[in-house]
Order: sequence, then structure tokens, then C-alpha cells
Amino acid sequence: MSDGYNVSLGIFNLYNRENILDTKVSVVAPRDRRNNRDQILATTYVPLMGITPNVSFEINF
Repeated sequence: MSDGYNVSLGIFNLYNRENILDTKVSVVAPRDRRNNRDQILATTYVPLMGITPNVSFEINF
């Protein structure tokens, strides 16, 4: 391996697609047995980042 450096450029999610990172589920209304009603759930999607430029450096010595 020789002394020197290397620089790299890149772009993550170039097409800016909405990729799901996580799904959060929360209870909006609890189950009610007296009125024979199931619980109500709310779902929220947490997306990944959009277009993300990346720069990396590698130094060899």
C-alpha cells in the first residue's frame, strides 16, 4: 500500500424515492367491551432521507 489519499463522491437515493425506514403504530382508542368495539390504531410511516450527497476521504500512511 502506498502513501496518499483517495476522495470519493456519491449520491444516495438519486431518484428521490420515498423509502420507508420505520412504521410506528399507536392506539388512538382502546378496546371497549361494553359497546363491543375494537381498538382503533393509527399508523405513521417514517421515511428515509431524500437525495443525499456523500463525500468520503481515505488517507493512507
